[in-house]
Amino acid sequence: MKLIRTSFQFSKKEGKILAVFVLLGVIIGFLLFQNIDSSVFISEMENIEVGLANNHIHFLFLHMIVLSILIASSLAAIGLVLFPLYFLWEIICISYSVFTFAHVFGLAGFFYGLVYNLVLKAVFLICLFLIFRNLFSVMKERFFKRKEKEQGSFFQGREKVIFISVAVILLYDLLLYFAGNQILLKLCFLLS
Repeated sequence: MKLIRTSFQFSKKEGKILAVFVLLGVIIGFLLFQNIDSSVFISEMENIEVGLANNHIHFLFLHMIVLSILIASSLAAIGLVLFPLYFLWEIICISYSVFTFAHVFGLAGFFYGLVYNLVLKAVFLICLFLIFRNLFSVMKERFFKRKEKEQGSFFQGREKVIFISVAVILLYDLLLYFAGNQILLKLCFLLS
């Protein structure tokens, strides 16, 4: 439990880097919203209740593919670049979505867009951050401090946090598949 609690603590430097990524993602998302034809997305958002009522939210396979690529590429140190880029991409998508909701529904759409993305992506992004942070530490220990410290079994310390984070993503994706659209439908009152 202590390891999971300490995994959520981060330094001022990490906080500044995270703030820069969020700000950059919001700016790029806004610029994309201004410069891309959003008519397809706008028509889907105008009928959001119908879409949610008729479709399940399925991120399970997408998230497993993304995690597999990111974790596997981290073994060759490429993932240390891909993780932050993918995190930035998700922030851009969230900000684009929020601006589109705001365009369609006004201020109510802005708040619904925030809640919508919070429900769909917050757990994934938090777990992704934990995976990256702990994987980075594991790789640093394994490759640069090998002589200083003997290797233990796989599921120790930071590896446990990585495993737990992947398991949480899987479970949350299953929850979204079975109940996500119903949760978001109930929150559609924010749009009125």
